[in-house]
Amino acid sequence: FFAGGGLLLAAALAAVWLWMKRTRHTEVNGRGFPALARLGARNAARNPGRSLLTAALLAAAAFLLVAVESFRREPGKAFAEYGGGSGGFNLVAEADVPVYERIDSGPGRTDLEKQLLAAYGGKTDDPRFRAAAAELAALDAGPDGANVFTLRLKGGDDASCMNLYQATRPRVLGVPEALVQRGGFHFYQTEAETPEERANPWLLLNRTYPDGAVPVFAENNTAVWMLHVMVGGTVTVPDDSGNEVRLRLVGTLTDSPFQSELLMADARFVKLFPTQDGYRVFLVHTPPEKERDVARVLETALRPNGLVATPTREKVAAYQAVVGAYLSTFQLLGGFGLLLGVLGLAVVLLRGVWERVGELALLRAVGYRPRALQVLVLSENAFLLLLGLAAGVLAALASVAPHVAGGASVPWLRLAVMLGAVLVVGFVVAATATAGILRVPVVPALRRE
Repeated sequence: FFAGGGLLLAAALAAVWLWMKRTRHTEVNGRGFPALARLGARNAARNPGRSLLTAALLAAAAFLLVAVESFRREPGKAFAEYGGGSGGFNLVAEADVPVYERIDSGPGRTDLEKQLLAAYGGKTDDPRFRAAAAELAALDAGPDGANVFTLRLKGGDDASCMNLYQATRPRVLGVPEALVQRGGFHFYQTEAETPEERANPWLLLNRTYPDGAVPVFAENNTAVWMLHVMVGGTVTVPDDSGNEVRLRLVGTLTDSPFQSELLMADARFVKLFPTQDGYRVFLVHTPPEKERDVARVLETALRPNGLVATPTREKVAAYQAVVGAYLSTFQLLGGFGLLLGVLGLAVVLLRGVWERVGELALLRAVGYRPRALQVLVLSENAFLLLLGLAAGVLAALASVAPHVAGGASVPWLRLAVMLGAVLVVGFVVAATATAGILRVPVVPALRRE
């Protein structure tokens, strides 16, 4: 699609060239500023090569800026919802030492409270312990089911954008059946075929394939750029016995905190990695106002396990910041291109005025006011500015159409502000450059003419 966008950009510039060749000698009728603006636009074809070069430079820079900016992502308002990137979970926690029981109920909850008590010196009357114990109530199952889901983890290479090297053995998570039935999260693409699978793509993890491949999910960016596999492709990893196992990618997530792992059903995980006892990853849903407090309590109680709890929004934002750094690098190049385009526009304008001093003096002599001449020259260069930006923006939007259609939240406001700033700077530069028209000496210019 980027190649298609580039071809559209070339086609648009070719159309501009044809327009300039065909409209050089057409007449302009009318009066007032609208007629002056049309005359100025036609005058852009006086030197087609020079005008096309300026428009092409602006169009290429605008194409790069818009195409790159459309991939800049930030956790949006829907991120914290059930169908958002976080799946409705505020916190994701990971422990170095496994926990062998659920921490929201039963013996695991009792052990959690004991460890929390031990962290505060074993004094039940300690106000800090009482406050921390009260925060644990946020882990109790709510009206929609469990607030905590425990996942098994097979260690390996970090497959996210945080890793500069290609991951050969990505980390693997075992997703419990309760989470599969719950559903949630935002999917970019899946192999769902039945209405049930479309409604809850997590059911794809329970599929069986004749070749023995194990269905897995991955973050879309991780799958495409780090693992180099698309939906329907396979990744090979060794199991605990050293045998190579084929993992079939059946779906990809968007803006998910699982950007460094592959996700498979817990029952398959236990068969492939029987030595990975206990749970090391926890998905936690809390009221938004208790997010920090619950994270602190969990880290205090499970300090012997080396647990670290991170808000899902912050974790995803950290991944997106890395992507944003790459995008900013490309945008810097596009910014230099726009700067050159605007400066080139000013140079073309000044050169055109210098070459047409006699023409402008003749127009003043026959009755055109200096302000009308400034509008005439300014409209010519404003037309080139608008023409270049329009060609670049439209071609860029066509090139990122699949990304937008896939549910990506494009920062339209940021793009509009950026392009608006370019227009303002271009108009200011053009107005400054044309200010000298008001001081053109009529008589000497006519004599040279």
